[in-house]
Amino acid sequence: MEMAHHAYDCGNVKIFEELSESAFKRCKYRRLEAPYIVEVEILTSASPAVNVPNGFEKIPIDLNEASLRMELKKLRNRAKAEQVEKKEEKKDDKKKAG
Repeated sequence: MEMAHHAYDCGNVKIFEELSESAFKRCKYRRLEAPYIVEVEILTSASPAVNVPNGFEKIPIDLNEASLRMELKKLRNRAKAEQVEKKEEKKDDKKKAG
């Protein structure tokens, strides 16, 4: 930003525009949280309605979402594997009986 400021002061339009374009792209693709998270205090509770201390607010984002997705994926894969095993057992039983 200082370079863009100096380029503007010197009247160098070409460099100022290049620096401005670069700064715009950086800002566009950078994720900024507002208001900024300064302090995180983790509270655990069995109840979904947690009493949040004064000065703090509950983040509406589930921080465990990625972990939960992985667990669900594992459970689905396990269930599919069990279904395949049951089908194979039934086929084996039919072969033995027949």
